[in-house]
Amino acid sequence: MADIASYAMNNALFNKATDMLPSPRMAAGNMFIGGQLGVGARTTTMDAATALVFNPAICVVIQTPTMWDTQPDRQQMLKALVETHTHSITGTDFGYTTETASQLVGHDGQELKTPTRTARGAVSPSMIFNEVPGNLVANFFRSWQFDMQHPDTNASVLAATHGGSDNIPAWVMSAYSMSMVMILPDPTLIPDRMIDCALYTGMFPTETGELGFQRVINQSEIKERTIGFTGIVQHNSNTWELGYQILTLLQLHRINYNFALPGLSGVAAASGAIQTALQDSGINLQASTSDPTGVAATFIPASGADSPVSVSDFTGITGMMTTSAPINQGSGDPSYSGTNGTTTSDTIGVQNSSATTGTGTISA
Repeated sequence: MADIASYAMNNALFNKATDMLPSPRMAAGNMFIGGQLGVGARTTTMDAATALVFNPAICVVIQTPTMWDTQPDRQQMLKALVETHTHSITGTDFGYTTETASQLVGHDGQELKTPTRTARGAVSPSMIFNEVPGNLVANFFRSWQFDMQHPDTNASVLAATHGGSDNIPAWVMSAYSMSMVMILPDPTLIPDRMIDCALYTGMFPTETGELGFQRVINQSEIKERTIGFTGIVQHNSNTWELGYQILTLLQLHRINYNFALPGLSGVAAASGAIQTALQDSGINLQASTSDPTGVAATFIPASGADSPVSVSDFTGITGMMTTSAPINQGSGDPSYSGTNGTTTSDTIGVQNSSATTGTGTISA
């Protein structure tokens, strides 16, 4: 074995715990050498003791109700709502419990327990949305409920809303339920570093929450919709593989938000990003060299000049024009062709009116 520091750096992670990890693609922290709470801290093995960060799960809808197969807009709307409009999805977390049976041991009342059943915790998904124009969230999930069972008939309204069509799929679970996965990525989003993935199926809404009919003086609000679902969870090595394949397909780790398109227009060029009606006002106007009221049309500093003008062209001009530095002529400046003349201004840069060519006379 090489020195301990080199060994720790090269073995902070290992991928031979296939009997403990859901996939051989995964690597785990090297707990054999990474312990920091034994005799004392071991700085040479800190990498092996790195804490695992859990970011918000990525939700991907993988199946929508088949009763909407003739309405792809509704299927796509469901996917968009769940994946990109929820600011909270809860009730999807679960764990494992082992139940036991007891038998007496000895004469002092102690019980020896024997494992009898291991079970996953039940899930009860709940999604929170901000309501949008058209009351879309409430109307979408209410229509889903009515497509399953209308409150006035206790039967699906789907055939009636399809113009009396009887072309409705067999009324089995997949007809009215959805499936989704929840993927736990590591902080890099790289697919084979994924932490875990679970599949939720048989999901359909069971409640929309209150719709918002109330009157409280001097009170308005942004409405949050809490949509409750039912469903069951599947969790094993193949659900991990499914999550890995989805992340590989999406390539989320390759999206570079340093190059996200700016603003509402999504255009980086100023000519396209600035609204057309605004391009001749405000600072745009003041910087304009074509509008006669623009500052740049009447005062062009040396750094913005079109071409330099020799100071010898201004021989005889009185006032502040005594510097030996070149004075630049830009768009909007008077034209100087004479060698003599006078000015009524003591300030350079306010020459906004006409000059008499050949005499050097300037009216300020």
